[in-house]
Amino acid sequence: MPDQRLLVLGFVENREFAIRTLLRSGVRLLLVDFVDAPHLRLADDYRSVADLFDERQVRAAVADLLDGEVPSGIMTFFDECMILAADLAAEFAVPFMSRDAAAAATIKSLQRSALRAAGVPQPRFRVCPSLAEVREAAHDFGFPVCVKPVDQAGSIGVGMAASPAALEVVAARAWERRLRPDSPVLVEERVTGQEISVESLTCDGETTVLCQVRKEVVPGDYPIVRGHALPFRHADADAAEAAVRTGLTALGVDRCFSNSELILTERGPVVIEINARTPGDVIMDMIWHASGFDPYRAALEMALGGRPDVRLRWRHHEAMRFLCSRKGRLLRLDGVERARRMAGAVETRLMTPIGSELREARDNMDHIAFVVARGALLEESSERAEAMLRELTVVTG
Repeated sequence: MPDQRLLVLGFVENREFAIRTLLRSGVRLLLVDFVDAPHLRLADDYRSVADLFDERQVRAAVADLLDGEVPSGIMTFFDECMILAADLAAEFAVPFMSRDAAAAATIKSLQRSALRAAGVPQPRFRVCPSLAEVREAAHDFGFPVCVKPVDQAGSIGVGMAASPAALEVVAARAWERRLRPDSPVLVEERVTGQEISVESLTCDGETTVLCQVRKEVVPGDYPIVRGHALPFRHADADAAEAAVRTGLTALGVDRCFSNSELILTERGPVVIEINARTPGDVIMDMIWHASGFDPYRAALEMALGGRPDVRLRWRHHEAMRFLCSRKGRLLRLDGVERARRMAGAVETRLMTPIGSELREARDNMDHIAFVVARGALLEESSERAEAMLRELTVVTG
């Protein structure tokens, strides 16, 4: 891909495979990211910003980086940058979804309304501009309820409340974690069942489902992802896929990957949210390992106006597990080499720098390490990942 210039607004953590794929393609990688992003200097050219979610800062960095030139494509791995990426793509006349689609994909209140209009099964919900309305919604729905900021991602600020007293704590936390001070919060009825995700890509209006993923969550008031396993096959797979396809059409997203989160309830799959970007938690890497399909190459091709050739040849199953933080200063992580030598081990990685001050785990920002294992069956890969995780010990001081 000579003479192609790809503008990327932020890589999230653990995207080394994505960076390697983009660099190997021959495209010139132009990156705007946080000042302390560890991968910043891997790009062909870059500009750092103090706040990647501040449009003024990012636009200034993009203008300085491009110096009057126009990129061949644009990409972002952050929900919070999707709307700005859509605006820039329209200004540069390069492929991306529309601004309306980006807004519907990233602002939960807009997404809920679009899915409801399309008849997609989802929890009952109410958009609440004040804490008083949060209390009223919880009273009307009945406890337990889920409260979340409408403009956050990665379960940040999300909490479950089983009583009026718990609601005060959870609602205050959701209110505090909003990105914008004028944003409302969302109150939803709590639905229970196996959590899954449906991983797909949509190009020129056609959606291809790559796989479904079983999700493990730490029980409690704050939903923290504990791990994933793929490909996951289950009795409601067709219904889950149909709900996602309808939802993606309703949102109008295109030329993107989608990570759609659902819960398999007694009455069938219920859509929790649709994220119109690549999944986090090294799920993309696991798809590549297990199927031979390079999803980051496909993302690059869509960003540059091409149409990816999607061929998946599943060779095994993979599972990953997170190690969550506990309060204290991180001194070391013991057992890494033992975990790496275990049967089926694919990867063991410390995510948090030694010396960091840790808190008790409250959301997905509190993962400090992860392991990945493979197996001939889904349960075998999951058991191997659990065994690897048991070898790890966090030492704090």
